[in-house]
Amino acid sequence: MRDSAGLSPDFAELPAITAAGAVTHGTYTPCQHAVKADQVIRCVLWQTIRVHLLPAERRGQRVIDGERVCQAIEAIGDAAALRARAAQFALLSDPTRLTVLTCIHAAGPISVSDLAAATGITGTTVSQTLRHLRASGAVAAERDGRVIRYRLADHAIAALVSHSPGQPQPA
Repeated sequence: MRDSAGLSPDFAELPAITAAGAVTHGTYTPCQHAVKADQVIRCVLWQTIRVHLLPAERRGQRVIDGERVCQAIEAIGDAAALRARAAQFALLSDPTRLTVLTCIHAAGPISVSDLAAATGITGTTVSQTLRHLRASGAVAAERDGRVIRYRLADHAIAALVSHSPGQPQPA
């Protein structure tokens, strides 16, 4: 048996569980639109409602606004991705690394000696900082003859550094 939209009533509500632990309920609403007297367009409007299940250890907690809890759980996302984001912020937590990254972002590919001159940090400290940033994948080295220049390699780090106060924002 099918309804006016040609869909079986068995498919009126289709729950699915996503990787993030969300349950998605979808419902359809059949509708018809008359374009001309002899033409009818049939469509199905699909409405999706996301519901997140609280982990067992948090089931006893008081929830005031379930929709906001759902949005917050969805924003957290995958635990591995959250740890990767935390590592990006950890790179920026050291003032020397942040200074070097800010200079590289502003100047583009730049050498160790130029970074030392621009920042007032010794060449040895700049070099060690760049070694750490290179190991983490935040910067990459480019050889230009005998000179090695460093550039930002991680777009997420570049986006975070670009929001530094006093940094000119692109138009």
